[in-house]
Amino acid sequence: MPGHKTDIQDGQWIAQRLQPGRFQGSLIPPRWQRELRDLTRQRVHGIGEPSRTVHRMQKVMEDAKLKLGGVASEVVGVSGRRRLRAIIAGESNPEQLADLAQRQLRGKIPQVPEARFDNITEQPRWRLSLLWDQRSAAETFIARLDERIAQLPRPPQPALEKVDAIAGIDRRVAEVGLAEIGPDRSPFPSAAHLACWAGMCPGNNQSPQSVAQGQRKQSILR
Repeated sequence: MPGHKTDIQDGQWIAQRLQPGRFQGSLIPPRWQRELRDLTRQRVHGIGEPSRTVHRMQKVMEDAKLKLGGVASEVVGVSGRRRLRAIIAGESNPEQLADLAQRQLRGKIPQVPEARFDNITEQPRWRLSLLWDQRSAAETFIARLDERIAQLPRPPQPALEKVDAIAGIDRRVAEVGLAEIGPDRSPFPSAAHLACWAGMCPGNNQSPQSVAQGQRKQSILR
């Protein structure tokens, strides 16, 4: 009841119902699944770090009035990587940097001098070098996680290969599904239980105070 709810009373109520076995035990996945889940969750948190680092590098170049994005849409592509390494190393000659273009970007060589590489000073070069190392470390971090996930012992899962073959689902997404849900669907009596376990249920983030305020407003309007 509102106004009579405390953690102590909740704990007593739960303890009383645990004694006669009125509560069903919580699902505890096997050890191999818990270990796989720990690694896949860590990979999910770190997989966006390389992209975020690239955005920071673009910001540094924009602050230095370097319009490299207008020459190559993919800043860290094959040509972009070669140019970034050259810029970090101290190269500022537009002709030399233009000659580093590969494949289709060779046709944009006349646009490269417009990028104004001579605006790069020591401070932006140092920041680009730092961010370059950070991105390389993030890629190494994810690669080590991928290697470890592939080495973890697990039961044979032909379903994993089938899920991986679905259009729009890659190997990593299939591994996350196996880690979060597991190969056995019997613990989930319905699709609603499975969606709840996978964290796909819509949440209600309203606090009791906001709900009470909304009720007061409705009563006033009435």
